[in-house]
Amino acid sequence: MQVTGNHLNGIGILMGGALFTLADYTFSQAANSYGKIAVTRTASIVYMRKCRNGVVSAIATEISRNELTGDYVVEISNDQDQVIARVEGTILYWGKYLKYNTLFIQRTTRSKYIKPLKI
Repeated sequence: MQVTGNHLNGIGILMGGALFTLADYTFSQAANSYGKIAVTRTASIVYMRKCRNGVVSAIATEISRNELTGDYVVEISNDQDQVIARVEGTILYWGKYLKYNTLFIQRTTRSKYIKPLKI
């Protein structure tokens, strides 16, 4: 995500809500990549560094998954590859499958890692 003036808060740093939105989007893409509808059950974020400009990207890593839930960690990094925020979350599978798979990620051969999604 390219950081613009619209993403900055009143003191000129990237808003936490923008970071959380990026993480939530990445988290949902990873969780829904199995084709089964997944919704966020819990999520928490830790802000580690400030960011004022550049590009930030997020990578979701699946920690565990079963038929009902899944646990994920999302790390958001700046364009110097420094982690600026980390989200840990749990999803709940609804038991229904997506009608159309419109996800924009590809799984690697390792099921625990999701390729970075830059938006």
